[in-house]
Amino acid sequence: MSAPRRFPLPLIGAFFALYFIWGSTYLAIRIGVESWPPLMMGGIRFVIAGSLLYAYQRFRGVPAPTWQQWKAAAAIGVLLLSFGNGAVTLAEHMGVASGVAALTVATVPLFTLLCGCSAVFSGATVIPVSNGPGLSSA
Repeated sequence: MSAPRRFPLPLIGAFFALYFIWGSTYLAIRIGVESWPPLMMGGIRFVIAGSLLYAYQRFRGVPAPTWQQWKAAAAIGVLLLSFGNGAVTLAEHMGVASGVAALTVATVPLFTLLCGCSAVFSGATVIPVSNGPGLSSA
């Protein structure tokens, strides 16, 4: 007879953070779009989060980003606000339920995988492109 398996506390904490923090984001958007313009609310969230992260990294002694890094970060921020998170805030402002929005966003990695697999199986040439540290699209 084997001993019962125990779940480590960091694993439980990670699942709690995933479900509670990530899930509450969509509820917060739902509540926020009732009284704020959707894209303004998203922009303010981005500015606050970016400022906190910047201050934290500078406090840790990380050097300030270069001008080229600032431009790249600004481009990503504009794209995220206009197409990613901005689309979610506009959808919730127009009446899409927060749970449906969360489930829709959660399926993006699945559809990315399916589209990548269909491209490979159709004989198309797929060029691996890095989209972050340790992440790859192929």
